[in-house]
Amino acid sequence: MLKPKELQNLPKGLTDIYSELSEFVLRDIARRIAKAAKITDTAEYQLYRARALELSTNEITQKIAQINNSAETEIEKMMREAAEKSDEFDRKMLGADGGAAVPLSENEQLQIMMAAEIDNTHGLCRNYTGTLGFAEVNAARNVVYSSMTDFLRKQMDMAHMKVASGVTDYNTAVRQACRALSDSGLRTVYYESGRSDRIEVAVRRALMTSVSQVTQRISEQNAEEFGADGWEISAHSGARPSHAVYQGRQFPNSKYELIVRPLIEDYNCRHSAFPIIMGVSQPVYTEEELANIDPPPFTYEGRTYTAYQAQQQMRKMERSMRKQKDRCIAADAAGDKDTFTAASIKLRRQKDYYEDFCKAAGTYTEYERTFVQGYDRHLAGKTGAVTRAQNRQKNLQITLTDLEKGGIIKTGSDKVALEYQRYGRNKSTLVNKTYIDGGEYRRKFDKATDNPAVNKALYDSAKKALKHRSGTELEDMYWFDGDTGKVLYSALDNTDERTIEYTEKIKSVIDRNKDKKIVTLHTHPSSMPPSIEDFNSCFRHGYHTGFVVCHNGKVFKYSADECVSTSLYEMYIQRFLDDGLNEFDAQKRALEKIRENHAIDFEEVL
Repeated sequence: MLKPKELQNLPKGLTDIYSELSEFVLRDIARRIAKAAKITDTAEYQLYRARALELSTNEITQKIAQINNSAETEIEKMMREAAEKSDEFDRKMLGADGGAAVPLSENEQLQIMMAAEIDNTHGLCRNYTGTLGFAEVNAARNVVYSSMTDFLRKQMDMAHMKVASGVTDYNTAVRQACRALSDSGLRTVYYESGRSDRIEVAVRRALMTSVSQVTQRISEQNAEEFGADGWEISAHSGARPSHAVYQGRQFPNSKYELIVRPLIEDYNCRHSAFPIIMGVSQPVYTEEELANIDPPPFTYEGRTYTAYQAQQQMRKMERSMRKQKDRCIAADAAGDKDTFTAASIKLRRQKDYYEDFCKAAGTYTEYERTFVQGYDRHLAGKTGAVTRAQNRQKNLQITLTDLEKGGIIKTGSDKVALEYQRYGRNKSTLVNKTYIDGGEYRRKFDKATDNPAVNKALYDSAKKALKHRSGTELEDMYWFDGDTGKVLYSALDNTDERTIEYTEKIKSVIDRNKDKKIVTLHTHPSSMPPSIEDFNSCFRHGYHTGFVVCHNGKVFKYSADECVSTSLYEMYIQRFLDDGLNEFDAQKRALEKIRENHAIDFEEVL
C-alpha cells in the first residue's frame, strides 16, 4: 500500500513533463495568431497561413515525440518505486519485513505484470498526445472540440478577418483568440465518448490507474503468501463522507471485496488497502485518532465548510489559478502587455483569496496543485513585478530593488533597540554564546547537509540569530539557496513571540525563488523540537529542508511532504503528557508517532 500523500504526490513528475508540452503549444499558437492578425493583405495572409500551419504542425509533432520519450523514463521510474514502497509497507504491517520466500525483485510473475502495466501506461500517454486539441463553447452553448491544427487555422482566420475588415482592432482580436486558447487549455479528446480532459489530468489518471493495479496485485500476492485474511483501509483528512466511514477500519476478505473495494477503486479516491491478519494485526489508527483526523467545521464569508467541502473549494480555486496562469502564458507569447498585466493582477487576487480561505480553514495552501510549467519557471517574476508596481502605487512600500537583491533586509533599527530593552532579560532563553562560538557547535553544521557552502551559511546565520535573540521570546528566520548557500532573505525584526509572520515581502521572495531548492533556518527560544506548524509551513511553501536552532544549543533538521492535522498532533502531545513525559519529550514522541503514518521526517543534528 502507498500512503495517501504518497499517492497524491506520485504523478507530479509526469504531469510536470506534460505541462511543459502544454506551455509549448500555448506559446506556439498564441504567437502565430498574433502575427496573423497583423497581416491585412489577403493574398499575403494566405501564404502566411499555409506556412504557419505547416511549421506549427512539424514543431509540435517534434515536441510531442520529445515529451513522450521523457515521460516513458519517468513512468517506469515512478511505477517501480511505487511497487517497492507498497511491497515494503505490506510486509512491515504483516510482520514479514525481514524477507519472504519470493522477494519482489525476484518474483517473475509480478515483474511481468508490472512491465505490462508500464507499457500500457506508455501507450495511453502516446494515444492522448495523438488526440490533442481545444474545447470551445459555441453559440448554442454546446462544447465543440477542435484539433490543434483546426483550432489554429480557425483562430488565425478570425483574427485576420476581424482586423482586416475593421470589425475590431488588432489588440482586441488577439485578446479574444488568446482567451479562447487559455480558457480551454491543451486537451486530449476521447472521441468515443465526446469527453475531454486537460492533458495533465489524463496522464495523471493513466498513471494512477496503473499504479493502483500494480500495488493491488502485489498486496494480493503478499496476502496469499503470509496468510492474511483481511484488509485495512488507509486514512486521511478531508475524506469523502461516503468513504470516511471506512477509513482506518479493518475488514474481513468477504466484506472488503463486496463493499469496500469497489469504493476505493474509484480513481478519484486517495484511499488504499493493505493486507492484515484479523485479530492479530493492530490498526494503524486508534478510534481517538480517527475522530481527530479532520479539523472542525469553520465559517467563511457566511458559509460553513467541513474539511471535505473545504478541500473541494480549494480544488476549484486551484483550477481557476491554473487557467489564469495559462492566460498569462498566452498573453506573454502574443506580446499583449495589457492582458498580461490584467491577468497578473487577477492571479494575485486569486492567490490572496486562496490563502485567506486556507487560513480560515486551518489548513495550508497546496501551490503544487497550481503548478504550470511555463508560468512558474519563467513568468512568475514578471507577474510579481506587475503586482509590486501596483502595490507601490498603493504606498505599500515593497521595494523591488531589495527583493531582486534577495539579501538581508533590516528595518526599524529603533524598534530593534527597543526590543532589546524590553525583552533582553529573559533568563530562560539566554544563549551560551561561548558554546555557540565553539568547535562542538560548529561541527554540528559540518554534517547538516551534503553541501559545505550551505553548511557554512547555516552555521554563520545560526550564530547571528541566536546572539540577536538571546534572552528574548522572539524568533529570527533565514531562507537559503540550497545549492549555493546564498541567503535569499532574512526576517530579523519580528515582534510576535514564538512565531514568524509571513509578510508580503517574504511571500514575494518565496514566489521569486520557487525554482530553487530552498533551505530555511529559524530559532526556537523555547528550545523545543520543530512544531507541527513548522512541518506544515515547510510543505505549504515548498521548502526542501528546514532547520531549528534552539537557544540551548540543540539543532533539529526537518522536512515534510504533506500537511498534518493540528488537532491530531495536539492529541498525541496530551496523551504523552498524561503518561508523565515532560513537554519536550511529549512533543518529540508526538512527532515520532505522526512520522509512522505521515510523510514527515526530522532528526536532531548531533
